[in-house]
Amino acid sequence: LDTRHVVTQKIFNMQGIMTKQGREAKTWKVRFFIIKGTVLEYYENEKAMNQNKDPKGTFDLKADTSISKQGFTFDSENKSVRHHGLRITSAKEQRTLYCYPNTEEEQCQWHDALVAVVDQVKAAAGSS
Repeated sequence: LDTRHVVTQKIFNMQGIMTKQGREAKTWKVRFFIIKGTVLEYYENEKAMNQNKDPKGTFDLKADTSISKQGFTFDSENKSVRHHGLRITSAKEQRTLYCYPNTEEEQCQWHDALVAVVDQVKAAAGSS
């Protein structure tokens, strides 16, 4: 009798446009994001992804990754603009990704999908 735990790998088909903060220069750029397995990839646009170009960047979603909803407020020409953001942090890699989708609903969808991937990674690590 095989008593090992079997972890079912769910595929999270989440993709769409978000604006992200640059790593070096703290400017904000619109990018096309997609979750592939346990990796969050981002491309210059959807066309670049569809043409199988290399992603502009990736973020490995590991057991130590934390995802939180975070509001960003910008003062743009004396106008306060609030965005529904996400903060994705890897303690081990000492890296944080700040990004925001267009709506609060999309923020919730991205948050839930990213948390589900990390929970899946934690479950798989716990069963090995």
